[in-house]
Amino acid sequence: MRIAIPVVSVMLTLATMAPAYAGCSTSRFRWLFGSTTSTNMSAGSGQRCGFSLSAGGSTVINGLRIVERPKHGTAFAGSTGVGYQSRPGYRGADTFEFAVIGHGRSGSDPATIRVDVTVQ
Repeated sequence: MRIAIPVVSVMLTLATMAPAYAGCSTSRFRWLFGSTTSTNMSAGSGQRCGFSLSAGGSTVINGLRIVERPKHGTAFAGSTGVGYQSRPGYRGADTFEFAVIGHGRSGSDPATIRVDVTVQ
């Protein structure tokens, strides 16, 4: 699936994956191909939480993949978004990273996004 993005500094539009769970929230962030950035997520213990990517324009996103798995749960990447689910009963901090594969005005190296998760 190809998604076009209009500018070099791209802002991903974040939205909770359906169905929305209580305690699931994410922060907006900006990224560039060839760079690393970070964002925050808050998730309920054992509950699925995530966000979808929304973009348009001339930059092409060819896919998403998890590049660093969390220690206390599972991270997953789909064609349009990423998500996280902790082990039931776990509360505390966790982290995972995903890559956006594609190309744009800033190059064709993957963008890496670190997600710092607070599990409540």
